[in-house]
Amino acid sequence: MNTKSRFLRRFCTDTTYPIPPNLKREYDVRSMAITEGFRRICKAEGKVPVEIGEREVAAARFAVDEYNKRQNDDLSYERVVKAERLLVAGSKYYLIMEVKKKEREELKICKAEVWDRPWLKQKQLKVFEFKRPTAEAEAKVKPGYSCE
Repeated sequence: MNTKSRFLRRFCTDTTYPIPPNLKREYDVRSMAITEGFRRICKAEGKVPVEIGEREVAAARFAVDEYNKRQNDDLSYERVVKAERLLVAGSKYYLIMEVKKKEREELKICKAEVWDRPWLKQKQLKVFEFKRPTAEAEAKVKPGYSCE
């Protein structure tokens, strides 16, 4: 019997080293928590809400700059309202952000999708559209806002 099979037989079976009854519940809870954590990481759940950090802000600024180049417009980035991320070949960011025209003060809400592949040093703007907010979002947005 080789070393690997002895190790597996000794440490990976409950028959050799059973879990004491007083620790069984604690062990079960821990293993469930670990399993659930792996499930969250490994399972392709689709879009996942993320906290707004440097990467999300950089993606939002890129989206506004790219939109300005394509449309010959003069929007300026204000802030990210909501961010979600989908892990594909890279990261795809779904952003809802506030922008404004440089000569005006009214804010607009827009939705952008940015696909970031850092190992290729490549970002692509997939979608950039102005969004009419829901009643819930309207309550959160500052006065001076326009939805066009």
